[in-house]
Amino acid sequence: MKKQFKLGVIGCGFNSTAILRGVVLSDFIREKKIIVSDKDESKLDNIEYLGVKTTLDNRYVAQNSEYLILAVNEKNFKETIKELEGIRPEKVISVICGISKNEIKRIISRIYHIKT
Repeated sequence: MKKQFKLGVIGCGFNSTAILRGVVLSDFIREKKIIVSDKDESKLDNIEYLGVKTTLDNRYVAQNSEYLILAVNEKNFKETIKELEGIRPEKVISVICGISKNEIKRIISRIYHIKT
């Protein structure tokens, strides 16, 4: 099934904002094909100038995006993944600092019951 958005981003901190600026300003992906979520509405207000769609709903982003960037901070990672339980994103990119690739794979596979 075709997804509504090409790129979804969960977390709107420094790293994801830099990525979004690069993607939008280079016209790599049109802003109307990008959706961003964060629990802090003021962070979403800070990227309003980019013209991307924003939401407070992480599940909506994961369900409706072809590529999903996880950009939450380390302490919120497990909570965010549990919130997405039952949704199996096709392509996940992580820019989370402080958690190894193997740890991310382990947590995701346990929650989604995927064998790695």
